[in-house]
Amino acid sequence: MCRDNHIVPGAVATEIELARKLKEFSLKEAGYWISMPLQNLLKVLRLFPKPLAENAGLNAMEIISSLYAEHSTGNTKVGIDLDEGVCMDGSTLNIWDLHITKLNVAIGYDGSLLLPGFLLLNMLPALFYEWTR
Repeated sequence: MCRDNHIVPGAVATEIELARKLKEFSLKEAGYWISMPLQNLLKVLRLFPKPLAENAGLNAMEIISSLYAEHSTGNTKVGIDLDEGVCMDGSTLNIWDLHITKLNVAIGYDGSLLLPGFLLLNMLPALFYEWTR
């Protein structure tokens, strides 16, 4: 299906975790010129769960808040189970995404995301290794 066979948790688990990690990074270590483009990238990453939940007929705010709560406790593979309407570990349900598609989201939309995309290229291998162990 793809030359690069690396996978990451699906069902918006990756987007939630990346948003959480990038927010921590932007608050602690990034200067103004890096944190502003990161804020734009965070807005993009936070858009993904809402339409997914709404299109499944779920209460989007409830699902998103429970996703963030799960991820803050360390459950980084938790995503939305659309069949049950709850948050569940996507790896147990075999819901995976190709990591190259996640990088394309970070880099490919417009020029303002190139700098955060470059940061993601350096941060993502560690995150992916952590998730796929």
